[in-house]
Amino acid sequence: MRGTVRGRATGSFHPPLIQQSRDSDASSRPSSIAMGRAISAAEPYSDRAFQVATIRSINAFLSSHSIHPISTKTSQAPSAKDLSNILTYLLSMIDFPCSKLEDDLSFLLRSLNCPFKFNKSTFRAPNSLNVLEEDVKKFHAMIAEFTGRIDAMEQVLEEKEKELNAKEEETKRICEENEEFKKRVELQTFNARDIERMKREMQAVEREISEAEVARNSWEDKSWDLDSTIGQKFKELVALAMDCNQAIRRLKLGNGFQYEVNPKGSTPAEVIGINYKATLKSELESYAEKIRKGSKEKFEDVIILQQQSKEMDIKIENQKYRIVVLQSHIDEVEAQINLLKKEMQEYGDRSTAEAKKMVEDIQIEAHKLDVTEREAAEILKASQLRLQEAIQQSKEETQMHARELFMLVVSLSKYKQHVESKISEMRVSLSETTAAVSDAYRGTLPAQIHW
Repeated sequence: MRGTVRGRATGSFHPPLIQQSRDSDASSRPSSIAMGRAISAAEPYSDRAFQVATIRSINAFLSSHSIHPISTKTSQAPSAKDLSNILTYLLSMIDFPCSKLEDDLSFLLRSLNCPFKFNKSTFRAPNSLNVLEEDVKKFHAMIAEFTGRIDAMEQVLEEKEKELNAKEEETKRICEENEEFKKRVELQTFNARDIERMKREMQAVEREISEAEVARNSWEDKSWDLDSTIGQKFKELVALAMDCNQAIRRLKLGNGFQYEVNPKGSTPAEVIGINYKATLKSELESYAEKIRKGSKEKFEDVIILQQQSKEMDIKIENQKYRIVVLQSHIDEVEAQINLLKKEMQEYGDRSTAEAKKMVEDIQIEAHKLDVTEREAAEILKASQLRLQEAIQQSKEETQMHARELFMLVVSLSKYKQHVESKISEMRVSLSETTAAVSDAYRGTLPAQIHW
C-alpha cells in the first residue's frame, strides 16, 4: 500500500500571459501617449522621494539575503555583472526558469504587466542614473510579486493549522466516545443466542472491513496515478510551449507570434493557435484546483476510514474477549448442571429417612428461586432504565443525524422486543423448571409423606 502522506510539490512560477490586441482594428489599441500619462498619474516613479524610498526598501530586502545593496551615486554605481547577478538571484527566488537573462527578463516584465520597456542596452551601460532608476523600478515590481506570493503561502499555512486543530478535537471526541462505549459494553449481559448472533455479526463486520480496505486501496491507487499523470502532462505541455516561444523569439519571426493552446479547437492548427492563454489558463487552473480539492477530500476520507478500521478492530477484540469469558462461564454452568443431575439421581436412591432433609432442601431451593426471580426483576428494571436512557440519547441526536436516528430507533425497538421476548421466555422457563423440580422431588417421596 502506498503511503498516506506525500510531499507537497514546490509551486514553480508561471508568469501570466500577455494579452494581445487585434492587428486588424487600430481603434482597439490604446495610444502610447495616453498610456504614458496614465502610468505617470497612477505610479509616482518620477518623484525623487518615492525613488529614494523604493531604493531603500530594495536595499533592505537585498541586505536580508546577504547581497550587496545598490548605490545611487554615480561613482559607486553597480557594474553590469552585479546587476545581472542580482536579477538572476531574484528570478531564482520566484522559481522562474532562466536560460538567457536578456530575453527571459524582458518576457517576465511584459508578463507581469510592467509599465516600463526593457532595453537590452541596459546591460551594456547600467551606470547611468536613468538606467539605474529603471532597474530599481523593475526590482520593486519583482519584489512586490514575491511578497504577494509569500502572503498567499502564509494564508494557506494558517488554513492548514486550523484544519489540524479541528482534526485533533475530533480525535479527542472520538476517544471519549470509545471510552463511553466500552463502559456500556461492560455493563451489558449476554446469553447463548446473543453470543451466536454476535459471532455472525463479527464475521460480517470482518468481511465488510476487508472489502472496504480493498476498495480503499484501489481507489487510492487510481487517485494517485491520475494525479501524477495529470501533473506530469501539464508540466510537459507548459515546458514545451515555453521552449517553442523562446525559440521563436530568438529567431525574430516578428508579429509577436506564439504557440498557444486553444481548448475549443477541432484541428491541430486550431489547438496550437494564438491567444489560448486568455481562455485556457483559467480553465486549467480551475481544473487543477478541483483535482487538488478532490485529492484532499480523498485523503481525508482515507484517514477517516483508517480511524474507523482501528475502532472496529478494537471493538472486535473486545467482543472476542467477551466471547471467551462467556464461553468459560457457560462451561462452568454446564458442569454445575451435570453435577446437579448426578446429585438428583443419588437423591432418588436414598432412603426415606432423608425425606425431611430433602423437603428442607426444597424449601431452600425455593428461597433461592425467589431470590433469583427478584434479581431477574432488578436486571429487567435496570435494562429498561438503560433502554430509556438510550432512547433519550437517540432523541437528542435526531437534530443532527435524522437518517441515523431513524435506523437507530428501528434497531432499538427491535432490541426492546427481543429483550421482552427473552424475559418472557426466561420467566416461562423458570416457572416450568420450578414446577418440574417440585414434581420430581415429590415423585421421589413415599406415598405416606406426601402432603
